[in-house]
Amino acid sequence: MAAFSLLVILVPHGQARKLIHEGRSLGLIGATILLAQGTVKSKLLDFLGINQIQKEVILTIGEHTKLTAIMEELNRRHKVTRKNFGIAFIIPISYSNKHMSGTMQPEIPEEIKTMKSAIFTIVDRGRANDVVDAAVAAGARGSTILHARGSGVNQAKLIFDIEIEPEKEIVLTIVDPDQVEPIVTAIRRHSDVEKDGHGILFVLPITESYGIK
Repeated sequence: MAAFSLLVILVPHGQARKLIHEGRSLGLIGATILLAQGTVKSKLLDFLGINQIQKEVILTIGEHTKLTAIMEELNRRHKVTRKNFGIAFIIPISYSNKHMSGTMQPEIPEEIKTMKSAIFTIVDRGRANDVVDAAVAAGARGSTILHARGSGVNQAKLIFDIEIEPEKEIVLTIVDPDQVEPIVTAIRRHSDVEKDGHGILFVLPITESYGIK
């Protein structure tokens, strides 16, 4: 059975639709766009009171080898992951109702190796900066805040098959595998993620990365 993965692309606001349109001509099948804020570390921006950059996040699922080829071609054509513009990474998935015939993929195929780790922390709205501060203090270069908002007041949203209430925020932090333990420990210690009903934290492997040092 072919290995399926999730391709995640973070780009400046207003760039996602153009990339999706281009991706479809390369074989991309469907995509979702989320709004996000990328945290930055800059003395000048801090002085000006600007410490977050508006971002768009593209999520799309497909066969691992096809997604890798599509991302490499998008990068070749548009330099998506050039400095201070965008990043991308690929996460293996075990199941998708749109792509698999009822069977789950039990583990990452041996030919696909983990390069980075993605720490996802889901917290109450307004608490995301606590997570970012804890992660950066423990050695992370920065994080991206995803706003998990439904279209209605009582509408929840599904991210990675997890129900996210409209008042929640998702913090994505990408790190080297050996950084996971200290950063997760710092987030658990300095945020509300351990309180019942206040948060969830999970870590997923990244098998391909673009523009991430």
